[in-house]
Order: sequence, then structure tokens, then C-alpha cells
Amino acid sequence: ALRRSLYPWPGYLGVEIACNFRHDGYDDDFLLNAEAGMSWRRLALTLRAQMLESIDSGDASVQGGAGGLYRNDRRFLGFGPEVGVQITPDLHLSLSVMTGTRLRNAIAALSYSVGLSTQR
Repeated sequence: ALRRSLYPWPGYLGVEIACNFRHDGYDDDFLLNAEAGMSWRRLALTLRAQMLESIDSGDASVQGGAGGLYRNDRRFLGFGPEVGVQITPDLHLSLSVMTGTRLRNAIAALSYSVGLSTQR
């Protein structure tokens, strides 16, 4: 994972690259996460993108658990914004939504997230 501050502008850029080695007949996969964010006073805005691409190294007969959700030959490109607010000096609340495209063996639905974090 790499992150770079855009100081003196109150923003940052980040990228994370991973290769997941799965077992029991599942495909290995390549994952790329990228984000850009900025903060202003108590408000923070982040834009995220996530890509997963199957390396096609698994057993084609494996259908996966949870109704086939975790099967082979998966790919997607997801992206969306996150808005955060500093409620107190030690408490941060965030709300995000992601959508996807290039879907194969992935769920085609909006994903909503709520986060609450503390700082010491």
C-alpha cells in the first residue's frame, strides 16, 4: 500500500495492490484499490475504486458457498464516494456508497456502509 499527502493542499492519494492465493479449487485473484481524499474543517470526502480480476487458476467445477457467491472466475470494478464528519475531536462518522461495473460472478447491487471510528 502506498499513500501520498498532497500537502499543502489538504488531500491525499493512495493505492493498494494485492494478490489473493485461494485454496480448495478456487481461483487466485488480483486486487487493486485506489482512493483520493481531502478534508476541510470537520468534513472529509473520499473517492474510492476497487478492481478484482480472477487469475483463472482454479477448478472449474467449484461452485462456491453461500449460493455460489464465492465461486471461480470473478471480476468487478467498484467505485463510489464516502463522506465523513468529525463529530467530536475523538469521534468520526462516515457514510459511503459503492456501485459496480464489469461484473462477472458478483452481485449487481449498491453497497452502503456506515463507519464510526475513534482516535486516541
